[in-house]
Amino acid sequence: MDLFSKKEDRTYGFKVESGSKDSGKTNKQSDAIVTSLIDVKLWDEAKWKGCGYLLARDYSQPGIMVLMYENIAPAIRIFEQWEKDFNEKKLNLKVVIITGIDKNHPQWYKVLLTPDVKQILSQESNPQERYVISSSRFHLMNAVSDENIKMLQILYKQWGYIGISASMIVNGQMSFDKDKRFNKVIPVRNVEFVEAWTIKEIEVESVAILADDDVIIPKGKETSAPVLGVIAKKKNYGQDIK
Repeated sequence: MDLFSKKEDRTYGFKVESGSKDSGKTNKQSDAIVTSLIDVKLWDEAKWKGCGYLLARDYSQPGIMVLMYENIAPAIRIFEQWEKDFNEKKLNLKVVIITGIDKNHPQWYKVLLTPDVKQILSQESNPQERYVISSSRFHLMNAVSDENIKMLQILYKQWGYIGISASMIVNGQMSFDKDKRFNKVIPVRNVEFVEAWTIKEIEVESVAILADDDVIIPKGKETSAPVLGVIAKKKNYGQDIK
């Protein structure tokens, strides 16, 4: 089980503008696409506390990521809505595992839950004139080993999806009490495993990078890693929410 650092319990809005800066057009409210993946009120009430994993070491089943919450009732409501959206074929959920987030703690990683902005725009007839306003949630996971993430990635490659579910956290552990969990698993095919140093300013994953992150940067990329632009921008313009 991997627990998160409290200061990461935040909501971030992310706007992607697909139009050209030189188009001469002014963005109008009617051009905006507002996503509803993250119900901020419910997430604030549920209080996401970490992730647990159910992983078949014999590769016989897909990997399952269990989001652990302090308050299970609002968490169940979140997942019931996601289940409804999934059944109606309109759940747009992207799970991103961001590794190499801290030089001093190489096993730490972040989990980002976000809509897939590219998928949203791909469904528009005039994507160059639209922009997306979305909210995402992420947590820093203070893992002591990368075993779970490596196994999750192997199972994802084999099965083509992972499952996600929810449980109440009790005494630091994932509860298996049927009254303290969401007793179903929702498949998620849109999963990415990303090294932090590769993240660019224009990518939705940049919302999970903070101004004080000390990202692991490989030799030879010390001055050219894309993430340096993300960190510099947040330092310069105060985009990091305090």
